[in-house]
Amino acid sequence: MLVTKITKKGNSILVVFDDVSSILLNYNVYIDSMLRKNDNVNEQFIEELKKKNEAYKIKYLALNLLGRRSHSKRELFQKLTKKGFDKVLISKVLDDLSEINYINDDDFAEKYAEEKIKKGKSGIIKIRAELYKKGIDKSIIQKIEEKYNDNNEMNDSIFVLASKKLESLNKKESDSRKIKSKLYSHLLGKGFTSEQIKDVFYKLDL
Repeated sequence: MLVTKITKKGNSILVVFDDVSSILLNYNVYIDSMLRKNDNVNEQFIEELKKKNEAYKIKYLALNLLGRRSHSKRELFQKLTKKGFDKVLISKVLDDLSEINYINDDDFAEKYAEEKIKKGKSGIIKIRAELYKKGIDKSIIQKIEEKYNDNNEMNDSIFVLASKKLESLNKKESDSRKIKSKLYSHLLGKGFTSEQIKDVFYKLDL
């Protein structure tokens, strides 16, 4: 096919062929292609251009998402898949970004756990489940568990949370057994371990 027209459209370039078909390329993809008017290209070349163009869009969106907040690799894959991009291309782009450390599941897991613990509303069991859903490898999750399972910050977090809940329960309930049962269920639901709950009950003299 012969390139009959090349027109700039904002940040993109519209390439028109002699069979009246066309392709809209990102400017950088177009520059790399070295296409010129009257060039004769085949279908394979055009298909490669389309793939490079889609990969560029995937990378742009991935970096945009990472610019807003840290993401795990699986989170990015799921979000980009919903945009309708080719899954093979998504995987390749994300692998490339991982190689240059733009995506790092170790760092993501560490920051995620640290933030949740600082907010004081999640125990290690809940954090573990959430990290698993986000596609974090089991070996990384295990390291997070080992670091925070009996961490002072985690212990402070459950104590503050339990104290606030206990104060609320005492205003509504008079039966000590019901209070303990509801507090236990509340803390368990937040992802704290039985041992951590028993320990905080001891500190609260329950």
